Parts: sequence; C-alpha cells; structure tokens
Amino acid sequence: MPDTMTKSMLRAGYDFFASVPCGMLSPIIRQVDITSRDRGLPHVLAPREDIALGVACGAFLAGRRPLVLMQNSGLGQSVNAIASLIKPFHLPISMVVSIRGYKGGDTEENRMMGEITKKLLDDMRVPTTILTTENVEQAVDWARAMTDTGMPCAILVTPHSLGGPSDAY
Repeated sequence: MPDTMTKSMLRAGYDFFASVPCGMLSPIIRQVDITSRDRGLPHVLAPREDIALGVACGAFLAGRRPLVLMQNSGLGQSVNAIASLIKPFHLPISMVVSIRGYKGGDTEENRMMGEITKKLLDDMRVPTTILTTENVEQAVDWARAMTDTGMPCAILVTPHSLGGPSDAY
C-alpha cells in the first residue's frame, strides 16, 4: 500500500511533501522520503502539524503542489492555520490525516480526537474522504480534483485503511 499511495501521489502531480512523525503513517512517510530523495523532490520533516501546513502553503505559493502527512492529534493544533490561512486564502493543500483513537481504539488520550476528527474538518468546511486498501488511486485523484478547484482537502486514514477490513467512519 505505501508504494501504491506514493506512486498515486506522484502520478497526480504532487511534487512537495511535508510530514510529521506518525506511527500509523510511517510506512507511507518512509516510502515518500525514499521516493522524493530518488526523484529530487522536497520532503520536509516538520516538528508539528501546523508548521508542516505553513511550509506547504509556502511551497504552493512558490509553484509546487504540496501534500502534508499528519496525525489527527496535531490537527487540533492546526485549526488556526487552516481556519485563518488555508481556507480564507484558498490555498489548495492536500492532507493525509491518520485517525488515532478511531472508533474508540488506541489509547485513552487519543479517543477524543478520534471521535471528532471528521467533524472538526467538516466544521472547517474541509472536504474529506476515507482511504481504503481498495480506493488508494481514487482517493488521491479525488484530492487532486479538490485542490484543482482551490479547496484544501483531507484523506483520512484509519487503522483499517492500511490493510484491515474497510470500515465506515
């Protein structure tokens, strides 16, 4: 799946990546890092999600098509960057967001964000789709189409997305 995801992102024209360490996304982040190095594409490893989003905004303004990989725990920290920078200035940033605490799983400290991730994005009017093992190319193409209209968007990654059975949010 990480190789398919990375190939789909490159095929869709993404040419700048920013990521924040995430155990759930680590296979994808690792593949993005290897592939971006091999192709001479930038991959910024950011310390926080809001910083990754800010760097991606700068990359877009410099003519790149950025994609940010992050975990939902940092999405809460990124609300201001999304609400006061990305949305009002129509910066088409694609996000791949892991959902720690999905359906009550994971640890206690992740459960609340797991419950509200999609609602938080919906409330900020950021369109979302759920990644499954069966829809990798379609999800990436959907994200590209959203950003082509000037909209930021998020591909949500559940524990099931990376090899388990499909599961509705």
